[in-house]
Amino acid sequence: MDQAVDNARAYLGQIQNVSLRLARVVEFSNHYYAAVAERETDRHAFELLINKYTGEVFPEPGANMMWNAKYAHMGGSVMGPGRRGGGWRRPGGL
Repeated sequence: MDQAVDNARAYLGQIQNVSLRLARVVEFSNHYYAAVAERETDRHAFELLINKYTGEVFPEPGANMMWNAKYAHMGGSVMGPGRRGGGWRRPGGL
């Protein structure tokens, strides 16, 4: 769990948007789920998935990426590396 949190924070660091923060990380059987929030408003921004075995971090597919007018690729994305296809991988994985 600690490494998944570190990977999600590193991913957010790559985005270089200081107004975003990691709100929570939840463990599932084959991946971690991370919620990202805006620091100032504490409003939900978007979700990330973290591969439990490789450490790869990527935006949760679906409405998270398609209809999120503020953070998805269609609205001037700050979702960062891996938003269109593959994910971002911290050197060394998990």
